[in-house]
Amino acid sequence: MIVEKSISLFGVNIYRVERDRLGKMHYTWFDGSAYVDNGKYLDMYLTNPVLSTIVNFGAQYYSQMRITHVDKSGKEIENSPYVKLLSTPNYFQSKEDFFFQQMWFLSA
Repeated sequence: MIVEKSISLFGVNIYRVERDRLGKMHYTWFDGSAYVDNGKYLDMYLTNPVLSTIVNFGAQYYSQMRITHVDKSGKEIENSPYVKLLSTPNYFQSKEDFFFQQMWFLSA
């Protein structure tokens, strides 16, 4: 496997992203498990203020992205139904709320 990204904090490997020969990505978190028990990650998020700050910052930054729909030639498609759907995902959420929650659930 090829290591794509590895982040350590105080000498402890926080997470590692690897890509195998077929291009499939593998994610390993904290103690070497790979998405086995998400309950412990939620517990770590809720009890570790540094981790919760990092996850919230990443989710906030992710939620501010600009969404565009482009065709095969790279030109932006005006009035795309996909962009409209992502801009107003449902009656109770804005685009920013939706993407913040998406990144938060992927991270925590």
